Amino acid sequence: MIRIWQNLTRRQRVLLMVAVILLFSLLLTAPELKLSGLPLPGNIRQEESQFKKLRRELAALQKEEQSRQNRLFKLRSQAKPLWSKPAKVPTVEVQSELEKVARRAHVTLQNVGAPRTTKTTDNITSVELTLRLTGSMRDIGLFLSELDKNEPAFFWATCTLRPDNPREPRGVTLDGRIQALILSADAIKFFAETKESAP
Repeated sequence: MIRIWQNLTRRQRVLLMVAVILLFSLLLTAPELKLSGLPLPGNIRQEESQFKKLRRELAALQKEEQSRQNRLFKLRSQAKPLWSKPAKVPTVEVQSELEKVARRAHVTLQNVGAPRTTKTTDNITSVELTLRLTGSMRDIGLFLSELDKNEPAFFWATCTLRPDNPREPRGVTLDGRIQALILSADAIKFFAETKESAP
């Protein structure tokens, strides 16, 4: 190195010194040319560490999103049998749907009580009514089958079957309280929005 320096002319030495001074000046004044931006071993290790940290954070976010999707799927499954179409007068709609089920089974409902609404939770309202139905075992069985297949679902609060006449039975009488569980407008909107935003 010393020999190279000695072989340089005075003019070359001056130019080399000026070039070195300019190089250090640039490194100190230009942020993009600082040592931290150069691909030195220390900088590479720092970048790798940052990359690994970001990869861990991404994995945690993906796990959290998967957990949210699983909870949403479970909620949807639980809400599937519930009434999820907005209705101005849900009691009228529930009674109308019950009468449709009876018509499909070719039976006539007797002594249908007035619907009674109860707020079960913040997002679910129960509409309950009493009913009586008399017919053959086949008629009652067909009605129960149609009721079981119906969507949205009905749920029995109580259900009793007994002979229509204890002394001379000719058929069966069904007495019961039946419920329809109705989702609130907010819950319906939530499920609609999450369905639209699902990947």
